[in-house]
Amino acid sequence: MTGKELIKKIMEEEQVTNAQLANRIGVTQATMWARLNYQNAKDVSLSVFTETLTALGYEVIVRKRNVPAEQREIVVDIEETEKPERRGRPRKEDPTPVKTTTSDQKKPGSKKSEKI
Repeated sequence: MTGKELIKKIMEEEQVTNAQLANRIGVTQATMWARLNYQNAKDVSLSVFTETLTALGYEVIVRKRNVPAEQREIVVDIEETEKPERRGRPRKEDPTPVKTTTSDQKKPGSKKSEKI
């Protein structure tokens, strides 16, 4: 089972949609869909996997084999680690409309932009 398949299974069990999960993580629905369905990528990165499971209310635990239980558990809380900067274009929260007008003081054909 891949990381993508595990995430999809948990989403189904928890009845969480792509849109809800994208909102929890702070990415677009298109980005969430691409992470889970893009065929050219074999799987998601460990950071995306951990971030996604955390948003679903799960944690990733790594255990060393053949040692006593109290010595083998490592829990990484993604909220306590530094998150890498988001790549790609920043999302616009509330764009200000721009009105284009022609100024009499300018040369004919030139335009001046002003916020409304």
